Amino acid sequence: IAPPDLQRGREVKIKVLRMQGVVDVEVLGCLAAVTDLRLFTKLVIHALLKFAWSTFKKPFIVDYVHEFCAVTVISIWIWGSFVKDSLPPIIPLLMWCVVASQGVAQCAMPVINGSNCWWIYSRLQGEDNSEDGKLRRRRRRKRRLFQLLFRNWHHAVIGATTTSLAVSCQWEVGFWPGNDARVNALLAANSLLHGVNLLYQLRAFQWTGQRLLPIMKSVEPIAGMLVIMSTLCVSFLHAFWAIEREMGQGFGVMVFLFTGESFVDEAELPELTYERSLTIILVLLAAFFFLTCALNVFIAVLSDCYDAEQERMVGTFMKERAKLCVDQFLRPGTDAWPWLLKLLILEWPFAALRVVQSFECGSLSQRSWNIFVLALPILAHLLFSAGLLYAVLEIPIRHTQWLVVLFWTASLFVCQGH
Repeated sequence: IAPPDLQRGREVKIKVLRMQGVVDVEVLGCLAAVTDLRLFTKLVIHALLKFAWSTFKKPFIVDYVHEFCAVTVISIWIWGSFVKDSLPPIIPLLMWCVVASQGVAQCAMPVINGSNCWWIYSRLQGEDNSEDGKLRRRRRRKRRLFQLLFRNWHHAVIGATTTSLAVSCQWEVGFWPGNDARVNALLAANSLLHGVNLLYQLRAFQWTGQRLLPIMKSVEPIAGMLVIMSTLCVSFLHAFWAIEREMGQGFGVMVFLFTGESFVDEAELPELTYERSLTIILVLLAAFFFLTCALNVFIAVLSDCYDAEQERMVGTFMKERAKLCVDQFLRPGTDAWPWLLKLLILEWPFAALRVVQSFECGSLSQRSWNIFVLALPILAHLLFSAGLLYAVLEIPIRHTQWLVVLFWTASLFVCQGH
């Protein structure tokens, strides 16, 4: 697919690939970690990732819908306080369970994926069984685990803030966030993080991913320019602050450096003192070096990086797809986690459905039976959830609402696994 020797090697154009089990976690992990994006120009790589994404698209959509529901509930908590008293008690409880289950799922995601990654790579056997071969496999396992955790760190941050908000709201009356400074800060942080994450998850789809990824990737190479701008900003801030230390005009200086809005009072200009003259000189220098030079160079560098990323858009998009497929591959519900399906007694309807389908009878009665068998676990989940919600509202036992949250989180993983 990619010959290592570009001088003596000959490129083979592969149009058909028939290798059983080629779409595994090791192949997807290598594609997610590749640095040469020319590999994604091969037709067989496109077909492999397209097949993998067709399998993992529905679990990803389930996760995205859960995220969207959590964002909707947080938005209602922010601007819908006036409808709090008019809602029946079960509605605020359902809204709280949506947010809490989303936080628990986000916290559990890096832990479950990391443990599954470690377990799968510990089972992989290589051709070289020597000590050096075993050492290379252990290093590869650690490297894949660190890569996975680095890709999923934002899930841990979002899950921690969301769970903190849910814990703060459970002590309020009616499972509705109170109007104090701590809860308001958590609401603000969750609104920002979930909104950005909702936009970030759109990179998985072709139409939005090919437009969002060049913008996100063009920010990564400008770290050097950010260091220059940060140094200039801190230098001018300290210079202004050193002239008038008792005034504490740091915020006004920052607003001036990035917007050009002057913080110098025009009424004080006729009364020029030595300090005021130095301030005016610093304003002119900052306007030239920061507003005129640094910001325009920053825009030019960012524009060049965006043009370069636009040319690599297809490779970047396919690599991002590979990362998403690896993360979905390690979710519960795969062959590595059969105990979760057995624990929630959801495997038997699908086993019964496979037995019915083995008779190869396409009558209307069989199709009706198939729908009935698949609807049984859904009805069982709805009845069990209703029983837990009734127990939370009617039985005065503390922390029983977390049983609903844990049950919904496990149901989410089971749904994604199927």
